[in-house]
Amino acid sequence: MIDELDDDAPRWIPDEFVSAGYSLRAMFSVLGQTAAPWVKFLLGSVVPLIVGWIACRPVVWHMLAESFSSDVLSGVVAGLLAFGALIAGFMVSIMLSTGTIELHEELEHEVLENYVLKLKYLLVSQASTLFASVVMTVLFLAWYVAIGMQAAEPVLVELGAAAGAFLVLTLLRACLLPMQIYEIREIHMEDVLEASQARLEKKYEQPKGGHATE
Repeated sequence: MIDELDDDAPRWIPDEFVSAGYSLRAMFSVLGQTAAPWVKFLLGSVVPLIVGWIACRPVVWHMLAESFSSDVLSGVVAGLLAFGALIAGFMVSIMLSTGTIELHEELEHEVLENYVLKLKYLLVSQASTLFASVVMTVLFLAWYVAIGMQAAEPVLVELGAAAGAFLVLTLLRACLLPMQIYEIREIHMEDVLEASQARLEKKYEQPKGGHATE
């Protein structure tokens, strides 16, 4: 597959980036198979970011105006960085688990195709949560560094509000994780039931002599 991708990309681009670009196109292709994908993206990602930025901006301004001690800010940032790392690690684990679910070959092609599409969509959703947690972690780290460098107050407010916006998005998407875990297990259990039913149907289609009924 890398060789095929190299034909479409400049030779000087590392293979890791070429493969990442292919994966991004594949993810957008999965999203494109759903109804109104851009509306869903707007409601599921852009709106929470805007709401989070509006809600966190006065909080950040108040923290800076009250001149919180460096120990307090260090504790807050350390906790948020730990939370971001925890979510990121958990998302990597659950994505690996989602991608290794085994589907029975006895299932009909249409059923397998539906299951694979569901799993791909779950992977895209989990990758979005992972991306949000990583961006949140980077922004909070940059905010803390900016505070240490005594950057201008408008810069600190906007940077902190942006980090808070991704915190809201990460929290929102983290709340969906229990349902996604259930959906993954449900897909596996439905797969087992479908495969069992297919085996029973094949068994009863055969007479006792072992020859197919006419």
